[in-house]
Amino acid sequence: MTGYVFLEKEKAEKVLKEGLAPERDGIRGIGFPSVKGPYIAAFFHPAENYAPAEDGTVCLRAEIPVREAFVADAARVPDKIAGTLLPLAEYKLGTYRRPFIVIPGGLAADCFSKRDNDLDAPLLYENSEKLYIDRSFALAEESDPGFRERALKAYYESLVDSGRAVKRSGEARDVKEDLLTGEPAKKKERGGLFRFFSKGNGPETVRIIEEIDEYSAPDGTVIGISIGKEQVPMDGIDRKR
Repeated sequence: MTGYVFLEKEKAEKVLKEGLAPERDGIRGIGFPSVKGPYIAAFFHPAENYAPAEDGTVCLRAEIPVREAFVADAARVPDKIAGTLLPLAEYKLGTYRRPFIVIPGGLAADCFSKRDNDLDAPLLYENSEKLYIDRSFALAEESDPGFRERALKAYYESLVDSGRAVKRSGEARDVKEDLLTGEPAKKKERGGLFRFFSKGNGPETVRIIEEIDEYSAPDGTVIGISIGKEQVPMDGIDRKR
């Protein structure tokens, strides 16, 4: 498989002619009990924003022997990184937030080539960290349909906490038509828009409460709207009010 190694320009030119001997390029000071001696650290994507891409650094494309390499997650706290090591052949893209490839031993010169942004095959994702976040959101949404709404509200609330947004909520609004009676409700409630509907008769009847919050920039421009939903049993409620 293809990986990417970041090296200083002079060293990169040498590697293209002589290959790369085992040494800790990129990730330093991380040891693995199951990997004897120094190793080469490579990455899945040339745009990894946590890779050591300093001024003068060159990104080389490397053909990596899958059966001999491993993957670890640099996003974990230092004393936990070693425990994330697993064979490269078993790794699924997006599983680790900041993955790096551990290659014991060296790589010959013919394993390396210069990366050409125009001619190389396009990559289908922006970088490993964004792929991890997108995958995490997709999995959370799959297991919890209300996840996106809560995540959006949390983002808006963070804007309020930092002074970048103003929150307006709790205004009195008319209750919409009560579908249990077919008549408009007259009572006003606080905390947003209230809507009733029935899933059935008796104990299966529920009340859904929608609470709407509006978030605006300090100049009054609306940033977004959050709608929270709460399911409340109808027991004890006057259904004809």
